Order: sequence, then C-alpha cells, then structure tokens
Amino acid sequence: MTEGLRCKDCGAPVDRSIQFCTACGAYLGWAEQETPAAAGEAEVDTAPVAVVPAAGRAPTAAVPPPTAGPRPIIEGGKFCPGCGASNSPSRTFCSRCGAALEGAAAVTTTEPVPVVKAAPVRRRLPVVPILAVLILVIAVGIVLVTRGGNDTESATSPNSSTTIIETTVAGPTTTAASGPRRIDPATVTALATSTLPDEGPFNYGVKNTLDGNLETAWNDGAAGPGVGEKLTYRFRNPVDVKTIGLVNGFASTPELFKENARIRSMVVITDFARFPITLPDSSARQELNLPFGRTASVQIEVVSVYPGSKYEDLALTEIDFTGVT
Repeated sequence: MTEGLRCKDCGAPVDRSIQFCTACGAYLGWAEQETPAAAGEAEVDTAPVAVVPAAGRAPTAAVPPPTAGPRPIIEGGKFCPGCGASNSPSRTFCSRCGAALEGAAAVTTTEPVPVVKAAPVRRRLPVVPILAVLILVIAVGIVLVTRGGNDTESATSPNSSTTIIETTVAGPTTTAASGPRRIDPATVTALATSTLPDEGPFNYGVKNTLDGNLETAWNDGAAGPGVGEKLTYRFRNPVDVKTIGLVNGFASTPELFKENARIRSMVVITDFARFPITLPDSSARQELNLPFGRTASVQIEVVSVYPGSKYEDLALTEIDFTGVT
C-alpha cells in the first residue's frame, strides 16, 4: 500500500494499483491525476475499460472480461461477481472493477471443479411395434378409399374414379417465450443533479433523453465541465436490464456535438453492481451489452468528459433500456 494515499470520499488508506476504494467503492481517478504526457509523446488512455466497436453497428462499451483459466487464489477470499477477480475477505468492493462484494462466494479451493456431461442415452424402438403401426395405417387407408365419401368429406378426381380423402390435422398450440423487450419510456422517471435553465422556447431537462428526439438533449447547469454529474432513471417495476442504448453529447448537428461536452468515462450503478465504462467520442447510437442484473433503477455517474469547443455544458441526447420485466 502506498504510504499516505487515502480515498477522497471516505479517507480509508488506498493503493495506487487499484481503481476503486475497497472501503466505500468510490472511483479513485488515478488516470485524471497523472502528469500530462511530455510534448511529442502519445497520450495513453488510462480509462478502466477499452471499447471495441462491433462490425456493422455502433461501438459497444464493455467492462473488463472475467479472468480465464484457473482463478487467482486467495484462500477464504471472495470472487467478484462482476469480473471474477479474487479479493481478500476484508474487502467490500472489488479492487479490480469496483463491483460490490456483498454476498460473493468465498474461495475454498484452488482447483477448478471439472464439469462432466453425461452422454445422451439413445434408445432404439423395437422393430415389431413399428411394423404393426405401419400395417395398421395401411389397412385404415384401404378402408377409407374403398368406402368412398360416406363417412368423410371427399372429392373425386376428374381423370380417375379414385376417391381422394381430404383431412386436416390440427397441430399443438405453442406460446412464444417471453424475451427482452424495449422498456416503455413513459414508465421511466428521470432525475438529474443539475439542469441548464430554459432559453426561450428551448429547454434542456433530463426528460429530453427519453423522448426519442435527436433534436433535444439534456445539458447540465453546474459550473465546470460536468464531472460528477449524476443521471438517475427509475423503472415502474424492477427490470432485468440486458442492454442500455444511448446517444452521447448534443447530437442534433455535427457542430453542436463538438461545441458541447460529451461523456468520456462513467460508472453505471444498478441494484446488482457498479460498471465502469468508457465511451468513444461518437454521435452515433451506442449499446452497452452487460449483465446489469435486475434493478429498480439505473444511475449514471460521470467520471470524465470530452470537452466542448464552445460550451462547458455536458450533454446527453438519448438513452433507452432493453430487458425482462
């Protein structure tokens, strides 16, 4: 642990090797405190998460993936439910991704438990019953043809005296399984820590982020570039959130997008966990496909921004949620 470093929120001793306070879960922000790169040196993006755009669609943000292979061993410790990292028993939040460790499974062994799948049992039907069924079907067909249309509705072919039996077989009724769906924005309540005052007919309220209109946006009203602003979205009923879609900045025009500040990195907070995310500087719609879990609300806490060329105001044009209710 580095001597003298303490969490800016709760004052607990912290180490520069971790990104989140293990006592209160606050983002420590080492990347924002580093000395700017010397002239001529490339700036290194120290955000906690890298974003790799998917081919043929808008860029998608992601949190660090779970560790592969045998998990790190801290006997009696806790596995992080968000990224799979091993943490000491005394920690409340994951030192790697900041996820809450309450209720996390304790480490009891260093060896992965092999999963053995039983081979499916292939049963062969006896030959005799099959032959009996075939003979019965043929016999019934012969009887129906010879009896003509006395007992069933029939039609006669114009070129033959053979009677054609018309039958309809009703199949079983099936019901489609309920899957993720777009949450109706009318059932979502939005709150913001600050809002830019109205300017004549123009308003910048947080409800603009739910109206499906790219011509409107939320703008913060606090002094500074918008770091620390929080947007909270509460659902009418808890939702198992699968995807969060958003349009960053003021995307009405390319000029307004560059003139206003945009979200660079943020923490998405649900009832399940905290998810540090870095967004690309794009006005296109982006999708966050992460295990957000069942939650009554989603909160976005701004950690850093892309500064605007003309205004300090931080903007967000749209947000939507897909999940299972």
